[in-house]
Amino acid sequence: MIVTLIVGHEVDAPRKVGFHFWTEYLNANNHHVNYISVGNSYLSKLQGKRIPLVPNRWISHSKLLDSYSWVPPFHPCLNKTKIKKFFMPLFRRYNKFFSQEHLERIKNSDVIIVESGQGLTLIPRIRKICPNAYIVYEVSDRLRTVGAHPVILEAERTAIPLFDFIRVPAEIMKSDFSPSCPIEFIPQGMDKADFDIPHPSPYLSPKNAVSIGDMLFDERAICTFARNFPDWTFHLFGRNAKIKDNLPNVIAHGEQPIQKLTAYIQHADIGIAPYRQAPNCEYLSQS
Repeated sequence: MIVTLIVGHEVDAPRKVGFHFWTEYLNANNHHVNYISVGNSYLSKLQGKRIPLVPNRWISHSKLLDSYSWVPPFHPCLNKTKIKKFFMPLFRRYNKFFSQEHLERIKNSDVIIVESGQGLTLIPRIRKICPNAYIVYEVSDRLRTVGAHPVILEAERTAIPLFDFIRVPAEIMKSDFSPSCPIEFIPQGMDKADFDIPHPSPYLSPKNAVSIGDMLFDERAICTFARNFPDWTFHLFGRNAKIKDNLPNVIAHGEQPIQKLTAYIQHADIGIAPYRQAPNCEYLSQS
């Protein structure tokens, strides 16, 4: 079977998401994976982001894994109200910058899974190239909640009728779509192998709390906990999981690979998920 994954993370990203684990599982079961990463452009440099070293070219990692990092000249951004309308016609042409020749590489796909995000803009073209493929929409997050650009919201509405199946990670998200959509709630999974192995404790003192992830990170909550419980140490993991105040019992570890997180999770006393309030974010309590 040939499976194409379209995701907003690089194939070699140090922080693994579900698509990375699916790739490993599919390869282990002798299925070929085309891994397409989206979400970058040459404007990303202005946002302080790293651009893939080998953009816009298929790379063969093994006989069962090929990857492609799509880096067009621009991507839908500049979401400020005053300038948004001016750039909308330009951003609506975003999907045209994926080479037809390179996109044709996936025409033999049996299954295509696209993550919520900028890959949605490619679905009409992909459906024409792969009329018989089973196309799945992996709704990792509500696009409005994560502040997606209006062009991406438009792309989702256009793509919905073209999907064969929609997967949501929280029961409440099923109501986001028409009852006629082929949709199922499938809970998040995890790779248990590393957690089944005992790891030595990374902690130097007792009473440790761990927070993993930086989506809607609530800095105020962490500061409140830290000031009121000075005998506890709060460990933060995530690129933007950090606080401005210099509190001695708060350690920001930055973004780390899952293998490093395992020991912190195994030996933690408390896990904290400090989300700020945001529109329609209640699904996060389950996803």
